[in-house]
Amino acid sequence: MKNHFNVAVVIVRNNHDKKKFLFIQSKGVEGNDFWYFPNDIILSDQNSKDTAVKIVLKQTDIRCRTIPKEEVVCKDYLGTELHFVLAEQIYGRPYPLHNTIKDIRWCTKEEIRHLLDADLPYEVWQLMESE
Repeated sequence: MKNHFNVAVVIVRNNHDKKKFLFIQSKGVEGNDFWYFPNDIILSDQNSKDTAVKIVLKQTDIRCRTIPKEEVVCKDYLGTELHFVLAEQIYGRPYPLHNTIKDIRWCTKEEIRHLLDADLPYEVWQLMESE
């Protein structure tokens, strides 16, 4: 039986402009770069919200806190459970902390729709609308 993972996907809202969200560009193979929200595997001794805060700090040097909203949970085509967690920036400027990160920027929902290679569930877009 194949192991399935739980992954925290963190949607970080800018503290100066609540309509912008943290988005990362990764250096892809042979120039096939792609954009994504900060994310990582949820370890067995952690929950999605604790993992979310650590992920963002580890990948971008942004300090954030989760927003007490219901997270959106869905499965990808491999059976991985994705936990979309909304957070807001406390302080810090985005800085790529890994050599695989090409760029980090604050994007509007429209920019994210344009940059994403895959569709997000409707519930994730609604999560981004919440105050």
